[in-house]
Amino acid sequence: MSMAGLAKKAHDDSSTKQPPPVSQQAWSLAGALADFVSDGCKLVTEEQYRARLETCDPCEYRRANRCLKCGCRLRIKARGRAFKCPMGKWPKP
Repeated sequence: MSMAGLAKKAHDDSSTKQPPPVSQQAWSLAGALADFVSDGCKLVTEEQYRARLETCDPCEYRRANRCLKCGCRLRIKARGRAFKCPMGKWPKP
């Protein structure tokens, strides 16, 4: 395997994944909060909440309660109806 291939493999390994930079997380949070407020601050049902978290369970970007793709805390993000999975994996409410 080439050096570039080894570097890519190491970068793709879930143990080396890191959340996005704080500036990107802040920008994403601002947009998500605007969507949440526009939606009337509505929450998903308990069943929908559990389904969202179960969808996250096997995801390569999940580390404990954190999504490494967007940097969000999953137990908070999964509650808001307007919040979306950055990978498009959550079922629509």
